[in-house]
Order: sequence, then C-alpha cells, then structure tokens
Amino acid sequence: MKKSLCRATVPIFLLGLLAACGGKDPGTKVTPAVVDAAGNPAPLVAVAYQVESDAWRVLSPDADGKLSFYVPKGKTRYGVAVRCTGTTPVVSSLMNDSVNVVVQLTTEESTAPRLTCLTPGPLASLTGRADVSGVTGAAKFMVFSGRDGWYSRSTASGYYLTAPYGTGRDVVVLAADTSRKGLAGKLVRGISALNSVSLPDITLTNADALVNHNVAAFAVPPGWSGKYSLSLYTAGGTTVRNQGLGAGSHAGGSIRAFANTQAGDIYMLGIYASSSTNDRGTMRLRFIDAPDLGDISESLQIDPFAPRTVAAAARPALPANHADEGVLAYMFVTTSTGNFWMYTVSRPWLAGAEAYAVPDLGGLYGFGHTQPLSGETMDWYAMALKANISPQKLFELPRAIDYYFAFPREKGAVLDIALLQGSFVVP
Repeated sequence: MKKSLCRATVPIFLLGLLAACGGKDPGTKVTPAVVDAAGNPAPLVAVAYQVESDAWRVLSPDADGKLSFYVPKGKTRYGVAVRCTGTTPVVSSLMNDSVNVVVQLTTEESTAPRLTCLTPGPLASLTGRADVSGVTGAAKFMVFSGRDGWYSRSTASGYYLTAPYGTGRDVVVLAADTSRKGLAGKLVRGISALNSVSLPDITLTNADALVNHNVAAFAVPPGWSGKYSLSLYTAGGTTVRNQGLGAGSHAGGSIRAFANTQAGDIYMLGIYASSSTNDRGTMRLRFIDAPDLGDISESLQIDPFAPRTVAAAARPALPANHADEGVLAYMFVTTSTGNFWMYTVSRPWLAGAEAYAVPDLGGLYGFGHTQPLSGETMDWYAMALKANISPQKLFELPRAIDYYFAFPREKGAVLDIALLQGSFVVP
C-alpha cells in the first residue's frame, strides 16, 4: 500500500514540510552573529540563550560554527549572552579576564542580532617607514591600523603596529604639529594583512593637507560643559579616534578631513555635554559618508537622565526609566576587577519595567567566575538611546566602538544618547 507523504519518516530538517502536514511549528528562528572588534567572527568560551523569562540555557553552535535557536510561536522576547575569548579588550583602560556581551530583544525588532566583543581578534604585524618632513609645521607623524596607533618623535622614521587579520585592510598616516594637531594625511589601502607585512615607504607633503571644516556652537544644559570631536572609521577597518582631526568645546571650532577618503569611509561627529559632577551626560553622534563631510551644525536632542543612584549588589538593577518616549533601547556596562559586561536591551523587551535586572548566568557552563566578588568596586554605565534608523539596523549593523560602547555604524545614522553612571562597592 502506498504511504501518505505526511506519514512518511523524514529527516528533521524538513520541518517546513512537517508543519504543512500538521506538524509542530518550531516558531521564529533567531541567528545571532558574534564578532570581534574588527567585525570578524569571534571565537567564544560560552553562549547561552533565553526565551521570554524562562531559565537561561547553554547554546551550542552547529557543525558550521553558526548559532541559532527558535522562539516558540506566540512568544517574542528572547536573550543571547556570550563570553568572549581574549583577556585584553580593545578599550585600553580595561584589563579584564572576562568579556561578556548580552542582548535582550524581541523577534519583531531583530532575528539576527549582532553581538560585538570588545576583543581584538587575530592580528598581523605591519612595518614600514614614513616621511612627513615635506609638510609645513610638521613635528611628528602618527600611523593607525585597526585600533592600533604608532607615534613618532620625528618627521621621518620607521614604524611598527598591528592590523586586524584579513585582506582589504588599510593604514592611515597623519602628520601633526607639536600638539598633535593634524596637518596632512592619507589613507593607504589594499593591504593583505595575512602575516608579517612590510609596507612601501609613505611620504606626505603639503599636497596631502587636511581639508578644514567648521562645527557650529551648540547649547548645553545650564552649568554643564560641552565638547565636540571627529573620528574616522575606514572601509578597511581602521579607527582614527579624536587624534588630530579636531576637537573643541561647545563654542564650536574646526575639524579636519582627509583629501583621499572615499565612499565606505565614515566620519563620526560627536557633540557632548556633561554635568559638573560628571555623572550625567548627553550626546549626539552623526555618521557621515566621508566624501560628504562639510561644515556642521548640530544640537543635542535628548534630555538628561534624572539623577538616580543604584543600590549596591553583585547583580544590580540598572536604570531604564528615561522619560523620552522616543527611546528605542538601553545600553548598560558594568565593570569590576576581572569582569566586563555589556548589555543591550530594547524598550519592548523591558515591557514597561523601569529598571533592568542584570541576569544571573554564573551557574551556566562557561560563565563561572564572571561575577564580581564582595569588596570589589563596580563601575556602572547606563545609556538611553534614540536613533533615526530602524530597530533592525540598530541591532544588526556593523559597529563603531567608542569608549565602552559599540554603536551601529552607517552613513546617515544619527544617535541621541543620555548617559548616567556611578560606582559602588559590592556587598
């Protein structure tokens, strides 16, 4: 007798067919991407996931090293947590043994969230020689690749630095005066950083002079101070953060651009305000396709957090109660001796909660010894985030790393952020 197709024995990967025949719908598939600071896939110590408010579970990659799980039909909230390999985050002020990243979102916002570990990933060494003696006023030069920088003491010398492993990398050379103000510079592209690389000599002259633009004055809350700065994120993965490209107060001033940038290179112009006690701040970050950089007029578009303290605890409840209805998500960081945690939590996931309870993952395989000990000092940071991009882009775009945070990076993106921070001794 001929068997019905729906009664036949079939492999588990034919879930769609089974569903059509009356089988169980597995729900919505979530495929997290975990990357290092250079955007490459990051090797991991441990991964866990959560559905709604259920217990966290260990998540293992498939045979191809990919991560995935299902959020059952009728449910939308989920979380992913990773413990990253590497003991030296790219944030130089941190020397942490445990670098951990958590996202908690809904399936309506993203089913492919990007978790960025603040670890450098594999590196290749670069050596070369630069000469900026032909730049009027130059006293030294700086070379950047990835997030590494090399600073000379003269206008001509050899240099050594590292670059993220891979092809299509680049270096940025910047001639500067005695105060590190950039005078001339260029991007050198197409570097295959697969092993130790010796680069051709790089020479800068006045023909490579930076192009000057202006940043208009902007208002800050009464009694607060303000500043602005310009950073560059190149298409080849190099970051030039506030080094010689222009920074100043809220009174405005100049910024300086490279003449040979191209589409895919992105400037980040940031304007900032901070309270007199330095525990609260606001900022606006604008990402600009590098060839389009010109004079800029910006204003802060989010109110500060109301003052608030956080009760001391190994797993504190962090403030998620900013009054602006446009807030899409919160970003939190906690750091203590040996441990760094970065959390991204969407407003829909919070479902009206005004505080974010840091999850307890210490009992899961691979997450042991990631919690602070009694007597340690914990520093905490909370950011309320608005954006002119969709939630999907907000949670899935490649990142620009600025201090402890990894922000979505795309030309035209504008982020408005309120910051609150503090510290306490863990009881």
